[in-house]
Amino acid sequence: MKAINTVKISSISTGFIEVPGEISLNLYTQGCSLQCKDCHNPDLQPFSGGETITIQDIKNILDEKSLPTWIAWLGGEPTDQPDGFKSFNKIFKEYGYGVCLYTGKYFSDITDLLDDVDIVIDGPWEGIGVSDPSTNQKVYYKEENWQQVDFNNLKNLLGGVSC
Repeated sequence: MKAINTVKISSISTGFIEVPGEISLNLYTQGCSLQCKDCHNPDLQPFSGGETITIQDIKNILDEKSLPTWIAWLGGEPTDQPDGFKSFNKIFKEYGYGVCLYTGKYFSDITDLLDDVDIVIDGPWEGIGVSDPSTNQKVYYKEENWQQVDFNNLKNLLGGVSC
């Protein structure tokens, strides 16, 4: 794989709920091939728009932010930019961040992209949040090996901040 040092991002924000008990830097990617009917972020479906950012841009942001300990990829569909996604994750791990991926794809279809990912929330958005027991989405957590877990137990697994 050739390293791609850019990704197309719609926005970047700090988050407090994407990774339970942790503070994350949230990267909302621009573009989604899935086009889910009940999309949570329909403005992020078109591949036009957004801004191309480089690994250096992200390094500069991370150097300025002291609170986030995790990176959360949201979308759009982050895995639609597979080379950039993998290149950025390698840098995030070198910087000591945990990496969480929210994807509309299924875990079994993207395992080749997950070398430097710690949490995957998979499945198309159907209007029910991942913390609801009736959600279609599944959560996978990698300690030594991948395991399916309950989203509401992630805080305990991660040793997150008590509120």
